[in-house]
Amino acid sequence: MRWIALAFVALMAALWLNACGGPTPLSDQPPAAGRQIEHAMGTTQVPDSPQRVITLDYSALEGVLALGLTPVGTVLNGGLTAQPPHLQPYLSGVETIGSPTQPNLEKILALKPDLILGSRAWAEGVYSALTPIAPTVFTADINENWKTDFQFYAEALNRPEQAAAAMAAYQQRLDEIRQPLRPLTVSVVRVLPGSLRLYLKTSFIGQIIADVGLSRPPAQDKALYSQEISQEQLALADGDVIFAMTIGSDEVDALAELMDTPLWQQLQAVRNDRLYPVGDHWLGPGLLSAQAVLDDLAEKLP
Repeated sequence: MRWIALAFVALMAALWLNACGGPTPLSDQPPAAGRQIEHAMGTTQVPDSPQRVITLDYSALEGVLALGLTPVGTVLNGGLTAQPPHLQPYLSGVETIGSPTQPNLEKILALKPDLILGSRAWAEGVYSALTPIAPTVFTADINENWKTDFQFYAEALNRPEQAAAAMAAYQQRLDEIRQPLRPLTVSVVRVLPGSLRLYLKTSFIGQIIADVGLSRPPAQDKALYSQEISQEQLALADGDVIFAMTIGSDEVDALAELMDTPLWQQLQAVRNDRLYPVGDHWLGPGLLSAQAVLDDLAEKLP
């Protein structure tokens, strides 16, 4: 029944837009209009200068913001009641349109977007319902290819100069941070109720740590995204420094409980008072999160 509902919404979207003089379905657009963009779902014709952009995940959202635009609508991750703190200053007046896995098609339709950005990993199931509303282009995934994805958003928005400037600013910040740093082994762990997650080399944060030139503990020095461990394997989370991610009150409580355990107290970083709780910007996956992470590293690791 789900596909029937999506098809009905798609049909109503097309009829409504045609009646209101909005964007026509892509198949009816003249060949010369806009630009052709190749993406994870095929090839789509997009406007030369999109202005009313919808973002369906945080990678797309950060890409749009870093390129100097504000979306008309964006998602809120499931389980959160507010946007991440480092993004809130940019999102005044931006409509919330559901979650990455369940965007609200009616709200999207009402916002009259001229471009929809998302990822196949999150929103493949609603792609066919989105295309009659506005040109829709998807990346293949998120997090692991965040720099490539950022360049893709710049292409879709036709903002190559802004992309070059943003990446140059990131590189300059990297250069500033590298200078005073001494060699350190940096551990990154997310504290979950009942378990922990280590973030390895191909994760968003793993790539940033590598960009800065810092090393990882042996257990985290792997070409993988993440690894789940039990509290009995806490030694795998040790390093000269530990950054502990907590997202939501349950994880904050889990970290507080963990800090009282003997195994946690035995960790080198804990004994040396080099444990630093951090927020969800360490998950990324975009340039604004990356800059916020660099600020944390500059503050904590001189």
